[in-house]
Amino acid sequence: MLAIYRRELKSYFTSVIACLFIAVTTLIAGIFFVYYNLSYGVSEMYSVYQCLLILVFTVPILTMKVIADERRQRTDQLILTAPVSVGKIVVGKFFALETIYAVPVFVMCLYPLILSSFGTVSFKTSYTNIFGLFLYGTAFIAIGIFISSITESQVISAIISIVVLLMGYMMQSLENMISSNGNILTKILGCFDLYTPVQDFLNGVISLSAVVYYISITVLFLFLTCQSIQKRRWNVSKKTIGTGVFSMGFIAIVVAVTVFANMIATTVTAKVSSATIDMTSTALFSISSDTKKMLKKLDSDIAIYVMAPKTSADSTIKKTLERYQSTSKHIKVEYKDTTLYPNFYQKYTDAAPTSNSLIVVNEKTSKSKVVDYNDIYVSDSYSYYTSGSSNASSYDCEGQLDSAISYVRSNTTYKIYQIEGHDEAVTDTTNFGSDSNLKDIVSKYNAEIESIKLDFTWAFNPDERTKPLYEQYIKTVTSDEFKKDYPNDRIIPYEEYRKMYIEERQYRVVRAYFHFIWPIVLLFFIFLPRPRGFRVNRKKRVIYWQTIFGSHAIAFVPEQGDPLGGINYSRFGLYAFGGHERFSLQLWIDDYLSKRRVTALFGVYPSPSSEHNAQILRAIRAYLTEDNPEFLKYVGRDFKNFGLKFNIALCNAFALRVPFSRKKADRAIDLALAEWNKKTPNQKQGWFNERRATQKLINERHLREELDNEVK
Repeated sequence: MLAIYRRELKSYFTSVIACLFIAVTTLIAGIFFVYYNLSYGVSEMYSVYQCLLILVFTVPILTMKVIADERRQRTDQLILTAPVSVGKIVVGKFFALETIYAVPVFVMCLYPLILSSFGTVSFKTSYTNIFGLFLYGTAFIAIGIFISSITESQVISAIISIVVLLMGYMMQSLENMISSNGNILTKILGCFDLYTPVQDFLNGVISLSAVVYYISITVLFLFLTCQSIQKRRWNVSKKTIGTGVFSMGFIAIVVAVTVFANMIATTVTAKVSSATIDMTSTALFSISSDTKKMLKKLDSDIAIYVMAPKTSADSTIKKTLERYQSTSKHIKVEYKDTTLYPNFYQKYTDAAPTSNSLIVVNEKTSKSKVVDYNDIYVSDSYSYYTSGSSNASSYDCEGQLDSAISYVRSNTTYKIYQIEGHDEAVTDTTNFGSDSNLKDIVSKYNAEIESIKLDFTWAFNPDERTKPLYEQYIKTVTSDEFKKDYPNDRIIPYEEYRKMYIEERQYRVVRAYFHFIWPIVLLFFIFLPRPRGFRVNRKKRVIYWQTIFGSHAIAFVPEQGDPLGGINYSRFGLYAFGGHERFSLQLWIDDYLSKRRVTALFGVYPSPSSEHNAQILRAIRAYLTEDNPEFLKYVGRDFKNFGLKFNIALCNAFALRVPFSRKKADRAIDLALAEWNKKTPNQKQGWFNERRATQKLINERHLREELDNEVK
């Protein structure tokens, strides 16, 4: 085996393939090391991340000739007839390639040492990343050797290897394309997911399942290589069928053993905490002893719903949840694909949580709490400005989960009162301390925060606040020590002392009165007077409406052309509950008498729409141009739809209706027409031309928003 190893290593350096592989891999890793680590001072091993993909293309170049070239030149017969077992031949070639691969890996081992001279580096995490990369590449080499053994062409071997390794690298994405929730096919394909296990190492964790996976993959493909070579060897020498023939049954047994070993390793990793070694500097992926004590004391089942498919859920959060599951049998984790269950969250919260958020539920207490994904990770804004991406600076999944579990298992809710009005040091609940948020801290401990305002004291009874302060002042200035230091200091009378505080806190009076004013303002908005809508006078050919102040906005209808030529309209007016899907009908009238532009929003509530608004405008046209408009036959029928009257009445339940006077409206219209008829035809046409130009601008504005405002 040693002779095979030496021969293979020498041949690679003779053909320059080894030098080329080392140079390319080291160069690419070095570029990312200089760019991210040295330029921006990032301690994470980005070079390892990038090499994961690079190896997909470089390893096949390294392995393409290891057996294929010997098959092509027929030199493999000399080795196969040598007094060396096939297994030793394959292992010798494998270790020769591993030696070559170890060179760029060794260079990467120097990166943490270089970084340590500039700052603090987590050596355990960095070398765990590199160790994961080494196992990852080792599996790639074993796969490449096997593919090289089944063909005589180096090119074909390289191409097949690239395709296979790329599929293994992207297998998680392929599984998501097939099924986001997983099925039997995705489980089978998942056995060849080469990327997912390495994520543990990238996170700074050495897990039994990941180590077993890469070792088993390496051993399996080396075994398959031996079987592939063994078949040719015994076919040449005509040995007995039982000893030399390629045995499919034997391969099936080895594959089954490999799968079984990985299943055991995965189960042990999920159930036994010692099967995972946390190499991060802050023990990021380990749970504290306090958490373990709390989980062991659970007496009821706690369900944790992850708002994401299991295949695409955050890997770090998944690892943390596995720790919780392995510690307590009462923790149940379930993944919910939001595309398949879009309304699942509504049972526990009104607002839709972000992807990868957690919902902690205790059916026994009927309590639940949402742990938002943005509360689990805290982003580092500095990294955004330096590297263009926002990296997570801290991970608080354990703290958020512990808080949520404590909340749902308890029937008690605590409230913290924050006093305002005493010049407290902390009065802003949005910025507590330097970087922390008071509300977040309080909610983490399952308490609510409520403010107690003392504006009324300063506004209506300031003596209650100033007298204690004045007594303290008198006590200070009459003391012997103070008199000794300030013998000529004058004692301020109370009225003068009181005046300073009153003048300083004048704004508190305004705040106190505001407490009486805001209910009035609120009532005004609830009982806001509303006009009864716009009207069309077909005989006098005007469109008008009565404002809440009793005046009338009047627009004229042209004798020819579009009857809407005297007004401006938008089918996409503001609607408070529209959500970019519902719109009010917005009309503008340039009132001829007052010379002012009046606007109002209309619509058939509670659910106006752009098409509904278009129908209203078409009805105006029909009413002004047809003697017996067809639409009038359907108005009553549509209005009698079940529940429509009730909904409209409900939306306007508190509105104060503006009284409408027909006599006042006719008087205003006649006055406007009298002034209108004084104008020449050219003046009238000019007025309509201005309205049409304005409407054209409105339509063009909506068209830029990809909205068609024209009513045909």
